[in-house]
Amino acid sequence: MPYKTILMLLSLLGFSLLTVIPNNTVLAQQEPGNFPKHRSRPHPPKEAFDACIDVDAGGNCSFETPHGILSGICLTKHDGFICVPDNHPSLPRPNDENTL
Repeated sequence: MPYKTILMLLSLLGFSLLTVIPNNTVLAQQEPGNFPKHRSRPHPPKEAFDACIDVDAGGNCSFETPHGILSGICLTKHDGFICVPDNHPSLPRPNDENTL
């Protein structure tokens, strides 16, 4: 077979495969870093909400967890008015320059 004929047949075969395979078919592994935009984050336990029922904003709170007693302060976060642990990364530290 002449070289040009082989190239033409390969081109037709490639085009045929592209028209037969549906667009949503995954032929290879996903590219690294191609993750869903929104990852679910854990929700605070019911006890974190209950610990702040009779406490003002910024007041001390605590509740029992499977790992022991958690101490914190009552704050309004995305999930509502909850007991946020003292060591939570979103809380300012006493030595932070941003604290008043």
